[in-house]
Amino acid sequence: ISLDAYYADPLSNIAVAYSMKNDIDKAIESLKGAVRICPNYPEAFNNLGSLFLQKKAYEDAEQALHVATQLRPYYGKAYYNLARLHEEKGDRNKAWDYLKRATEGDLDIPEIFFKFGQLSMMLNKYQDAVRAFEIIIQRGAGQNQVWFNLANAYFMQERYEKAQPIYEKLVKDNPLDGRYLYNLAETHFVKNDFTSACELFKKAASLPQPVGQAFFRTANCLERMNRTDDAKSLLQQLLTANAADDFKAAVKTELARITESSLHKKIKAGNGTIKLSELKRELAVHGGFKVDEKSVQVKEQNKKHKQVRTS
Repeated sequence: ISLDAYYADPLSNIAVAYSMKNDIDKAIESLKGAVRICPNYPEAFNNLGSLFLQKKAYEDAEQALHVATQLRPYYGKAYYNLARLHEEKGDRNKAWDYLKRATEGDLDIPEIFFKFGQLSMMLNKYQDAVRAFEIIIQRGAGQNQVWFNLANAYFMQERYEKAQPIYEKLVKDNPLDGRYLYNLAETHFVKNDFTSACELFKKAASLPQPVGQAFFRTANCLERMNRTDDAKSLLQQLLTANAADDFKAAVKTELARITESSLHKKIKAGNGTIKLSELKRELAVHGGFKVDEKSVQVKEQNKKHKQVRTS
């Protein structure tokens, strides 16, 4: 947001000119002169605070900006600059408070509402996020990212019936954007429509720029559909792919989780026992067991099954 020009105050306007030339120190000196001569210009104090903010002089910036808001209680730019200040200092809650005041003030700029919506999402204030994104759309500035964030806010509120049609339109208009496919798949997943979710996750994983997490979610869907072997087979294939070590480590972790879950279910179904052949197949271990062994008894302690580890 640019500085405010105040045409009745030559020194303020000189300061704006200096700032446009990136001569911040001269701009600050001009503004100090302006507020000494006439301490009732909120624009001058806002500009002074904004310039102090550029120099990371947070205490001076906050003092000047507070004066600006006292002189003009609905001064949106000053509240926005206070939000910037506290965000730079790492205090997102204070930044949110001032951004909210900026949206309620005289500053009617879509970017401010968008920033407020994004920060609201970060702080789990989903109703405020919805309000901000809906205002942007009502004013005719709803680009894809705005619609996407609105759908995400609906999703986090568990208002899936409102999120899903937005995701569907975004997927239709942008078939190669994996974010939209992935989130549409998630709406089906949370509604226990694992068949549809699986197909969408597969598409997100097979794009020219695939969504890495979609591989795991495909396996999750297969597991929920009682296709555990297919889930494990998919993950095993990923281990042979030319992928980064951290990705393969995540695959191994997920594979171990699915194996453990499947093993636990079979032990529970067997009333605390599992056939040796099933145990071998689940753990993919060959040898090390006696041929005549029919089952492995798994004792329970505190109603929790012990983990079976491979050497």
